[in-house]
Amino acid sequence: MGISAAVTAIGNVYMNRGEYEKANEHYKRSQDINEPLGNLNGVSTALNNMGNVSIRLGRYDEGLATLGRAADICESLGDQSGFATALGNIGSVHDLRGNYDTALQFLLKSLAIWESINDRWGLVVGLTDVGEAYRKLQRLADARESLVRAHALATETQLKEVAAMSLCELGLLCEAEAAQAEGDAKGAKMNDAREQLETGVAILIEMNNVQKDKYETELERVKKSLTSEV
Repeated sequence: MGISAAVTAIGNVYMNRGEYEKANEHYKRSQDINEPLGNLNGVSTALNNMGNVSIRLGRYDEGLATLGRAADICESLGDQSGFATALGNIGSVHDLRGNYDTALQFLLKSLAIWESINDRWGLVVGLTDVGEAYRKLQRLADARESLVRAHALATETQLKEVAAMSLCELGLLCEAEAAQAEGDAKGAKMNDAREQLETGVAILIEMNNVQKDKYETELERVKKSLTSEV
């Protein structure tokens, strides 16, 4: 393993621990190693990672600038995986800002690339992100189609963490569907929401995935909603 790869691997460990500033230090060091060498693949990887850190820290303008540069480099190199990653991360920034239509545009472009290169991990993540965007746009049938496919593919390929995230998103979709249902159907959908979130959150906690806090908060909110309806 080269120095840049080793530094990136350490950054990934910090990222998974939620220690974002330390992760960013290592990703920046990787960028500094690769730029003088003219290794644009290494630079784009570092930029994608740094952009993801900026998202987690809520530094959205910085993230868009960094990810935009990563996307440009990846596209010029024909690096389809890196390009799809950058586009997906740009979509995530717009999602966090509440620009769901714009987010969906980037996420669908990213998903199309993952499909074209038959990258299973990217495909599952892309389908999950697209499903979440559809839910927020109240396109619930489209959301269900994407999320059911994501969860089935993740389960089939034994991608446990992304399977758990797609299951959590299915739980939130059930909650959205409950809002449009009546009577017993409404209650059944809310119970499905709780059960799917509970299962997904338990797996994310077990694997110490950085998304566990996000979905644990959503689970508690759904539980409170169920209690208030009793």
